Amino acid sequence: MADCEKEEAHNLQMEFEWVLHEEVHSSLSQLRNILMECAQRFPLALFGNDQHNKTDRFVFAAPHDQVKCVAVLTGDSITNAEVNFKVQRQQNVNMRTSIQSEHPWKLQQIQDAANHLQQGIAHIDNVDRHYLFKTSDEVMHVLGNILGCLQRSRTSLIVPRKKTIDDLIKSRNMKSLNPNLPENLAISFYIQSYKLVLAVYQLENAHGSVKYETQQAECSVPWLNDALVLLTIALQLCQRLKDKAPRTMEEIFATGLNIKILTYQTPVTSEYTVFDRWVCIYPIYLNNKRSLANGRKLAKDKCVENPTHQEIRDVLLAAGLNVGVENKLHPKERSKEPLFRGRIRVQLKNDDGTPVKSEFPTRDSLLEYVGTSISKLKTRQGKQSSSEHASQPSTSTSKKGKGKGRR
Repeated sequence: MADCEKEEAHNLQMEFEWVLHEEVHSSLSQLRNILMECAQRFPLALFGNDQHNKTDRFVFAAPHDQVKCVAVLTGDSITNAEVNFKVQRQQNVNMRTSIQSEHPWKLQQIQDAANHLQQGIAHIDNVDRHYLFKTSDEVMHVLGNILGCLQRSRTSLIVPRKKTIDDLIKSRNMKSLNPNLPENLAISFYIQSYKLVLAVYQLENAHGSVKYETQQAECSVPWLNDALVLLTIALQLCQRLKDKAPRTMEEIFATGLNIKILTYQTPVTSEYTVFDRWVCIYPIYLNNKRSLANGRKLAKDKCVENPTHQEIRDVLLAAGLNVGVENKLHPKERSKEPLFRGRIRVQLKNDDGTPVKSEFPTRDSLLEYVGTSISKLKTRQGKQSSSEHASQPSTSTSKKGKGKGRR
């Protein structure tokens, strides 16, 4: 009996050392590859990314065209923009201003996210590939540093830094506008998740206190969505490694844990968390204009007319799911128009096979939710009401025509 216990202790010790010496390095290498791919998405010249600052042009959208803007984003700055907006409570009063390349509008969030990402990669590079970890505390320290960097990088893109109106008006960015805005007006550009947002503030002095009203316009930035997806995957990988890494040999023996729980029988990223294994959703799946033979996946009453990949993405992100966008076209989609282009990938399950969201255990349940949610979007309701109004005159004229025929 004593020999069996001694042999078991030896095996536990060997596997414990294997995790520290082999599996941790393998996971760190995999994590670095994900972060380097994420760095390639940024429009900045990060290390390992020798490209010059990438330039993109974006057109902002706002309800009722209250705010109009066309902006050029170069690296982490808006180098050119034309901004037009209507002053609230003042009829026929439009304001216009612009940003020129000589005085760009700095988006500090992009630079902050890139800096934290580079720092996370640097923490991995500081670990020599041939270094033998002696204790799990060393592993926890390294993973803690990496996790902190990745969380700060992701937060920089998701949560914009809030400024007071006074700070915004006095900021360097406001001075880059040409012509300058009146003292009671201010604008702000910021990143929020995968969107670039333009906010217009109008100040009013009411009974001695200053209040302000806000108007917004926004546009989608594809590389932001890709970067956020990769950061989320990296965070999940890093957190799982930290959670599963054994603390000490004494802890293993005291709790009686099976060493198989602490080691990795499968790669850290199983089939459910690898991006290429996420569930695919084409707009054609939810298009009630299509037949089942031509790509539709649900009953017509659960689908909508000509859904777009942007609508599907917005609904899934609002549900708290990890989402990616690919420039793909369904094989049965004959139209080459941009409206019908785009494929969504969404993570449906965790590593252990459990649903990421309990309310979406299957792809069909997720598709039903997306179909019903798209029909409730404000943009959809506006289209429905306008189509109803458009159909009313045609109905009345047809009745008049029939009356004349009877006479």
